[in-house]
Amino acid sequence: MLTRSAPMKRTPFKAKAKAPERREAKQVQYVARPREVATASVALPMAQPVLKDNRHESEAWRRAVAALPCVLCGREGLTQCAHRNMDKGMGLKTDDALTAALCAPCHSEIDQGKNFTREERRQRLDLAILLTIRALARAGKLRIAA
Repeated sequence: MLTRSAPMKRTPFKAKAKAPERREAKQVQYVARPREVATASVALPMAQPVLKDNRHESEAWRRAVAALPCVLCGREGLTQCAHRNMDKGMGLKTDDALTAALCAPCHSEIDQGKNFTREERRQRLDLAILLTIRALARAGKLRIAA
């Protein structure tokens, strides 16, 4: 253990600087002056609300899609049921019928990928949805109700 031959020098705390004196704030009177305001009227087409009851929702469909291998790269085991990223918003979801069997990397690339433009990512997902429907039909998991 080291010991000092002379004690450490201590300096006193610095004195606080005095706060500058506060001046009284001036009272200002505001006089509202009329101004001309530009107005424009544009006729926008009203968006038709999509009813929540109007969508196809099926747990069995989602499980059947997730059981397929990835329709883009063929990877098995890590497949997810990827929903389409259009026609959804606050409190709205897309149909389960518009889903694709994608592995996690392909799903991530389509949702947030930087290698493709937005339009290319949408085209790839649309292709994947069609390939998924074809794979379900070939596996005998699609039936036409008569």
